[in-house]
Amino acid sequence: MLVDKGKIQHKGLAKELLSEPELAAVCHRQGFAGIGEVDSCVLEPGGTFSVQGKKPSSEEVFRAEVLQRLETLAKRLDRPVA
Repeated sequence: MLVDKGKIQHKGLAKELLSEPELAAVCHRQGFAGIGEVDSCVLEPGGTFSVQGKKPSSEEVFRAEVLQRLETLAKRLDRPVA
């Protein structure tokens, strides 16, 4: 286990002879902006990395929905009235 519950497992990195920058590169290749977006990362026996992203909290989902609705309302208000 290289990352568990969003925390870097330094013993796991040492066991696999990986550095934090190398782990960050793995995360980038998997489409994550950085290690901070990763919930878990495991080096599989075949040499492939299994990376799972963090799931957004219900508060983050709610905030995103509110922002999307505000953008929709703003676009409607910017249209000329027929």
